[in-house]
Order: sequence, then C-alpha cells, then structure tokens
Amino acid sequence: MEVEFDNIYVAWSWLVSAKDMETALQNMLPMLFHYAELRVRGDTLLHMLDMALASLPPYGSGPDAQIRQQEIILRSAKGACLGRGLSAAGVRVE
Repeated sequence: MEVEFDNIYVAWSWLVSAKDMETALQNMLPMLFHYAELRVRGDTLLHMLDMALASLPPYGSGPDAQIRQQEIILRSAKGACLGRGLSAAGVRVE
C-alpha cells in the first residue's frame, strides 16, 4: 500500500473536490486512519482531513444535517488521530 499511497491521496483529493464526501468517509476514511496509525503518517492524514473539512459547505447552503454529520465524523477522526499520539509532524508522541 505504501507504493499506492500517492494514488490514494489523489483519489481522496478528487472525491473531496467533487463534493463526494459520503464515498470518502464511508469507503476511504477507516482504511486511511488505520494505515496512518500503522505507518505513522499522521501528518498526511491530518492534511487530508483538513482538506475535507475546508470543502464542506457553510450552514444553510444545503442539507445541514448531512453536512454536520460529515463534519462531526471528520473532526472526530482528527481528534482521534491527535489523541493517539500522532503529531502534525507524523511523529509518535509518548
């Protein structure tokens, strides 16, 4: 998977830019989180989560309940990443 990680990053970026957050969150996020934890790629995962958070539309511009659910999932993943000791630099903090 290390060899393919650049392609996975591009796929995530494409889904986020295409506003297909449902696919990104349901199909990619669990695997990305696990991979980042195993390979100490917290810096990349945090960047990917920030990219997705920044792409969410503002309140009142669509189905707010769905958008807020996606925001909660992304913020929870970000908090879990930081809480597990993966710093923004991708180095385990003990």
